[in-house]
Formats: sequence, C-alpha cells, structure tokens
Amino acid sequence: MAITLGRWATAGMDRYVEPEPEAVKLTEGPVRAMVGRASVYDFGCGFGRHAVFFDDLLKKPDDYLGVDIAPHRILRNEQTFPWIRFAHIRDDRTLWKRARAGSGWIWREDTEPVRMDVALADHVLLHVKDSDIGDVVTHLCEAAPEVVVCEKFGSSHRGLFSYNNNRDEVTYAQLFALNGRELVAKVSPGGGLSVTKWA
Repeated sequence: MAITLGRWATAGMDRYVEPEPEAVKLTEGPVRAMVGRASVYDFGCGFGRHAVFFDDLLKKPDDYLGVDIAPHRILRNEQTFPWIRFAHIRDDRTLWKRARAGSGWIWREDTEPVRMDVALADHVLLHVKDSDIGDVVTHLCEAAPEVVVCEKFGSSHRGLFSYNNNRDEVTYAQLFALNGRELVAKVSPGGGLSVTKWA
C-alpha cells in the first residue's frame, strides 16, 4: 500500500506540517544511522513520516512512540498505522492517548513515563517558543538517554509559523549541558542542515 503523507493541516491548526522534501532526503540517512535499531520517541511526529521510516528497524511495535501537539494528526496516524503507537502531547507535555468509551472514543491521560533509547526531534524544535525550549529539551532528556536533533542551526529561515526560531548550536549545547548531555555526533548533509546526537 502506498502512503502519501499530507503537507497541509486543516481545522485552523498550523498549516506547516512536514519539512520540505529536499530536507527530508538530505537528513534521512544520517537520522537513520544515528538512531539505528533503538526504540524511538518521535517528538513532533506530524503525519507519521518516521513511523514508516523506522518500521523495518523496529524489533517490536512498542519500540516507537510518535507524539504531536495536533490531535487531528494523531487520529490520522492511528488510522493509517494502526500497529504503531501514537499519543497527543499537550502544552504541559502530558501525553494523552485515545481509549474506548462505550461505543466511542475519549482522550485519556497516559501517566506512564516515556522511556525510550532515543528521542528524535526532526525539524520541530525551531517551532518551540524561547520561553518553552528549556523545558522541552529537559523533557526529551528525561524520555531517553540519547537525543537526536535535526534542523538548520542559526539560519534566518522563517516559515509559516510566526515564532520559528532556528537557534544556533551553541544555544543547544548550553541547553543540553544543563541536562548533563554533550554533543557526541554531528553530520551536515547539506542544505545548511545538521543532524546532531546528544548523550
């Protein structure tokens, strides 16, 4: 079955959903190499591009958890990839999963802490406001001992979000250092992009 991932969201949500195809092609190999066969916490999973991307590497279905702030993306992902785990993440970084309630569904908070091998933030941290970025980096570090970040560090790129913030690598080094992590690997595949691993 061919899967076409949507680029535009509806229902008044933010319009930008997936990174540009060129960026995806450039970073696919380095991201896959840095994550390997580890369990993955995909922070900002969008419409599930990485669910397909890592499906052949996963040892078991619980080895992947994709979360996104937009509940309509999670609903679509669950319909498209019913064998893979997804959850809605709220502004306070609590996870909510759908659960059966009679003949329908409800959102129920998942109080189980996330514990995976690698947290992945691929083209997503630039959308986090400055006032929240420290808490988000801490959340990623609590979820996994290794964090892989992919984006254009320090570029002046401005997308459809009014608060895009391409921070420089020094800023990320400071944020990860506060969580006891340091840069252990970096690949620059072109196009101004960097794929970094913090552990």
